[in-house]
Amino acid sequence: MNRVLRAYLPVLIALGALVLVVAQTLNAFERADRLGARPGGKIALDPYARLETLLAASDAMPPPEGLRDPFEDVRTAPAPTPGVRPPPPAAPRPVVTAIISDGNAHSAIVRVQNRSYTVKAGELFAGFQVVSVSASEVVLDNGGERMTLRVSTKGR
Repeated sequence: MNRVLRAYLPVLIALGALVLVVAQTLNAFERADRLGARPGGKIALDPYARLETLLAASDAMPPPEGLRDPFEDVRTAPAPTPGVRPPPPAAPRPVVTAIISDGNAHSAIVRVQNRSYTVKAGELFAGFQVVSVSASEVVLDNGGERMTLRVSTKGR
């Protein structure tokens, strides 16, 4: 008998908890109907309707004296002249951080716009063509403009 009771006890406890939850849920639904949350079974009015009305109404207060409009400069700025474009920003200048030599082959580590590139002669990176890499300098071509870069050392 004890074995049978121990086997069914967890099941009986779970069923009792289920009955309790269902009873409380039904009681809450009945109370909600009595309090007018759903009069006649219809959906209640929008609780945010008054707030939306107040927000939609224009402010009748004049601006306070002594305060300036923070956007005044932007509103009164002259419009750009049509057909005239401002000059493009200067292209960032690459910096050679290291030159690596392996016998006759040379490669360099070049930093442009917060990115580092490992390059060899003839390669293209960030819009620059590597013309040559020697033990002391790197020659780059930027659309016809040649740049000779040397490794920067401390104190220079």
